[in-house]
Amino acid sequence: MKRTFYKYGFILLFLLAINFFAFSQQSSCSVKLEEAEKLYESGILDSIPSMLRGCINSGFDDDELSRAYKLLILTYLFEDYQETAEITMLRFLKKFPEYELKATDPVEFKYLYESYKTIPVYSIGVILGGNYSYIRVLEPYSLYNTNNYKGDYSTSGMGYQIGLQLKRYH
Repeated sequence: MKRTFYKYGFILLFLLAINFFAFSQQSSCSVKLEEAEKLYESGILDSIPSMLRGCINSGFDDDELSRAYKLLILTYLFEDYQETAEITMLRFLKKFPEYELKATDPVEFKYLYESYKTIPVYSIGVILGGNYSYIRVLEPYSLYNTNNYKGDYSTSGMGYQIGLQLKRYH
């Protein structure tokens, strides 16, 4: 009985320690991001990439990760590392493909963001659907004599449609 109690107690302590470690890593990454933002505002850009590098892979939630990527991109742009800024922008767009520019985004970030195409050029789709049609001819019109022609219409009215769609975006 005591052995089982110790075993479950050890497992519980282990899980709590892992949870505490993950929480402390996330909170320390949040603090690092705030410090990096303050350094950016004061113009000290050299240490920002090394501060955020460890937390980019794991440690940020989505909002913080977006802020960190944007901060890195701006840092690289101001330090004139254009190629590194473009690589970081590609990673940002891969992680956040649905990102839309905000009014508060800096102009440099907007120019780099707008240099990438974030919507597809082509899209292919299949259209499949059913329909129920009720055909009623009120008055037939034709180039030929329609007095003796009643028409060939199905009385069930059930039908289907299948199609292939190709769109090109501009």
